[in-house]
Amino acid sequence: MGDPREPFVRELYNSMFDYARDNYPNFKLFFSLDLWAQGNALGGIPNLSHYQALLQDFKGHAAYLQGPNEKSFVSTYSSGGLHNTDWAKFRDSWGGEVYFVPGFGDTIGYNTSHPGKH
Repeated sequence: MGDPREPFVRELYNSMFDYARDNYPNFKLFFSLDLWAQGNALGGIPNLSHYQALLQDFKGHAAYLQGPNEKSFVSTYSSGGLHNTDWAKFRDSWGGEVYFVPGFGDTIGYNTSHPGKH
């Protein structure tokens, strides 16, 4: 998912999630955030808060993939140039409700942060 504020996004996800729920109940979907695409759309650094409403609305959907301990699975393609502290705030904003598996390889500060915070 690139920029979640695009007008087609909510309708598209409503259709996809409802179709999966109604026709393939064992097939699950999850959000993988394309931070580089969103950053390019915004002309710079992506804004993680733009994903909050969409994630809040879909994480409890019957077709949404639940990870360990019934936490909603969320991933990324990359960091989008965000710093490790930005990701910590995003993760913590969910209060343990999501199972967050991001692509952190290019995150600024990731390789120098405290090992217990990865």
